[in-house]
Amino acid sequence: MKKLFISIIALALLIIAGLWIYQSGNELNQNDLIQYSVISILVLFALYVGFRKLLSVKQGQPSEDELSKRIVEKSAAKSYYISLYLWLVLLYLNNNK
Repeated sequence: MKKLFISIIALALLIIAGLWIYQSGNELNQNDLIQYSVISILVLFALYVGFRKLLSVKQGQPSEDELSKRIVEKSAAKSYYISLYLWLVLLYLNNNK
């Protein structure tokens, strides 16, 4: 029930943000449209994954097993190292200007 409540709130916030942007009356340039569309796609994907997990839990499947925990652990470690290297590249590029 808690996950359903969180997903309903996320969807409601996405709709409210869209209406707020629409009613602002300001013209949106191409960069704004790209940013809003990427954010919307990410939120909709998160809602999709959340609903799929909710359905699998209702069917009696375990939410996480040892393999999925290990996969998440490895992906977290890789993303951490990638972010460190990206920061190093950004600092290098910033200092060379």
